[in-house]
Amino acid sequence: MEFLKDGCKENNGDQCSWRKDAGWKGPTMARVPEPVPDRENPGHYKDVFDTLNERDTREARPVDKFAPRANRKKLFTANKISVNDKKKIEEFSIQYAVEEEHVTAYVQHMEEQKAYLLIRAREKQQKKRQ
Repeated sequence: MEFLKDGCKENNGDQCSWRKDAGWKGPTMARVPEPVPDRENPGHYKDVFDTLNERDTREARPVDKFAPRANRKKLFTANKISVNDKKKIEEFSIQYAVEEEHVTAYVQHMEEQKAYLLIRAREKQQKKRQ
């Protein structure tokens, strides 16, 4: 979970009702950027001071843009990555600075969960028929 003081001001510049009533007496904090893989140093992330919070178009960077777990799940859900596709796993591991063995293990785990889910769904249908 992420909490950002003055986060309610990001949408339209107005303060939320809670902030208007409670007030804030401390310093205003800026958003700390999430880690970004360093393309020049594989397996490492860029320094926080070299990481931007926004795209080139000056709009906020989407949440989970560089989060390996969230992106693995998105790719798996879209059927764009599997244990048998070594090239995709290698590309993913380079892009998100995660070791291939960890990517493979997690994708395999998700494939097993999907298989168990299908088995349970079939069993449930069979019980309804009886």
